[in-house]
Amino acid sequence: MRLGGNWGGEVNRDGIAAVALPSLHHPLSYNDEAHLTLVYAGDDRDRADITGLRRQVQYLARTAAPFVAEIVGSELFGDDKDEPVLLLEHPQFKAMHNVLAQHDVSNWPYYRPHVAIPTFDGIQRMPKQVAFDRLGVWVGSHDRQNWWLGSGISTGV
Repeated sequence: MRLGGNWGGEVNRDGIAAVALPSLHHPLSYNDEAHLTLVYAGDDRDRADITGLRRQVQYLARTAAPFVAEIVGSELFGDDKDEPVLLLEHPQFKAMHNVLAQHDVSNWPYYRPHVAIPTFDGIQRMPKQVAFDRLGVWVGSHDRQNWWLGSGISTGV
């Protein structure tokens, strides 16, 4: 099974995205790939404004507090319906998405907040909520910068 959002697969391995990350104390943090994409900025480093995206995400991390979102369901996304996701609701996602919308090159007609996870297998009991305490900008699987919500201080990873 491919990693949710194709971060670990061959398709979009150089993808650029702004992400919200589950709290390190949340059951979803068993895998460091669990994330919620706020905007997908493409897979072309030459066209994407990575510096501008990082600046805006760090601003959001400084000005927004950690928050808890409700899990409202689960689905399989992707062309082959093999990418597990948890569907979430919280007004913070759409507010952040709107701030970052100028960077969004996704071809989806609407924004549907979800946490992409590698598999449902590692979750013993499905949580009802997900706490978020970090935002990040991920450029592929090796260039990732994350900031703590409420301070904008780099997490160091």
